[in-house]
Amino acid sequence: MGKKLLGEMTWEEAEVALKQCEVVIIPTGSHEQHGKALPLCTDWLTADAIGKRLADKVGENVVILPSCPFGYCDYHSDFAGTLSLSEETLTAFYSDILNYVLRYGVKRVIFANSHGANCGAIKNLSHKLRARNVLVTAVAWWDAAVAANPDWGLIGHADINETSLVMAIRPELVHMDKLQDPKPGKLSKGISIKNLYQVSYKGCNVTAGLRTRDCTDFGCMLEVGFEGSAEVANASVHNSSAERGRGMIEAVTDFIADFAEELKSVDLYRVQFPEEQYYL
Repeated sequence: MGKKLLGEMTWEEAEVALKQCEVVIIPTGSHEQHGKALPLCTDWLTADAIGKRLADKVGENVVILPSCPFGYCDYHSDFAGTLSLSEETLTAFYSDILNYVLRYGVKRVIFANSHGANCGAIKNLSHKLRARNVLVTAVAWWDAAVAANPDWGLIGHADINETSLVMAIRPELVHMDKLQDPKPGKLSKGISIKNLYQVSYKGCNVTAGLRTRDCTDFGCMLEVGFEGSAEVANASVHNSSAERGRGMIEAVTDFIADFAEELKSVDLYRVQFPEEQYYL
C-alpha cells in the first residue's frame, strides 16, 4: 500500500497519487476554548489523529490532506485563546485548497470533521462543487461514533467524549484537577438553554443565536443534545478514559474508511449546463 498522507509525499509521488485518486479526505478542526481542563487545540488534535489513523485503513486511490487547524468558532471568542475564521473566509479557504486537488480530476471529497460549526462552510462549498460534478460529503466524528456505539452518545462541549479523546492522543494536556461537567443553562427563570441555537419556554422550542458565554462561565456546555443511551445522559466527565478515546478513534476511522470505499461506487448524475458560471 502506497503513501496516503499528501504531506508525506514528494511532488513526484503526489502527482501519481492525485492522478489516480478517487477520494480525497480533508480532516478539519478548530482552535477554540474547551473549558478549564482541555487544550485549545482539542478539535484539531482529534482531526489530526483521525487523519493519521486513516492512512493505515483506507483502500487504494485515497489521498488524505493535511488536517486544518482553524475553523469557524467566533462564538467561543469571549474565552481567551480562541482563533476563528469567518464562515466566508473558511468557505474560501476550503475552496482554494480543493481547487489544487480537483485539477487532477478528483470527483469525490470527504471532510473528516471534528468541529460542528464548520458545517456551514462545508455545505456552502458542497453545493457549488456539485454543479462542477464533484460530490462533497462530511462525516462528523461524533455521528460516526454514535452509529458505532450508542453508549458514546454526544453530551456536549468539553464533555466525557472530548476529554477521553485528548487523554488518548495527548494525555499530558488534560488538567485532571479542573474537569467540570457540562450543565444546562438558563437565560431567565422561565427560559432554559438547550444549546447555542435553541432555548425552551413553556415547553416550546425557540430558535436563538447564543454565544458560549451565554451558556456557561467556565467553558463546558451542552451543544446539540443527548443522542445515545440512557447511561450517557448521566455520564460524568470524571469517567473519561484513554481507552474510551482510543475506541472512538478506531470506530470513527473504520467508518470513514468504509464510507470512502462505498463512495467510489457512486455514479453521479452529470450536470449538463455550462460549468464555467459556477467556478468558485
